[in-house]
Amino acid sequence: MEKITCAGCLHGVMMCQSNPCILTPEEAKNLIDKGFSDRLMIEWWDKDGDNNHPEFYFMSCAISGYEGILAPELPEDPQLLDSWTKGKCTFLNQDNLCELHDLNLKPLEGHVACCHKSDAEGLILHHAIAQQWNTPQHQEFVRQYSMQKIFQAEEEKVRTSMIFIDR
Repeated sequence: MEKITCAGCLHGVMMCQSNPCILTPEEAKNLIDKGFSDRLMIEWWDKDGDNNHPEFYFMSCAISGYEGILAPELPEDPQLLDSWTKGKCTFLNQDNLCELHDLNLKPLEGHVACCHKSDAEGLILHHAIAQQWNTPQHQEFVRQYSMQKIFQAEEEKVRTSMIFIDR
């Protein structure tokens, strides 16, 4: 793939402000290995679109405020879906540039879908990347990540609620 220079184009910035990139399994592993575990989130593929029947789970760059947890659910009211956005990607900096870009860690979806493809092609890519997670091996990876995050959250809760008695 050719190296794409990120200049914070309007289409790309809008994408990052409303729907963070889905990660391939390899990208997720790499970001975790590079210390970005706390800036990812878990999403789910729901073929029925009703949020009640997750077919499989996958990982993405987190929405600000959803780092290390599940992504927000779609609104139940179908009339709200056209204007609904997930939220700003945690990796979009104050200059509207991807923090991962210059580290050579920018997700494939961000590279390809940003300025270089139509919305329809972007949706096809989005689906294709998500489908890579639909294997027992990758579902186990997501389960392990979620268990680690749950343990860390519980550990922090216990640590901050402990009362130490001077002896």
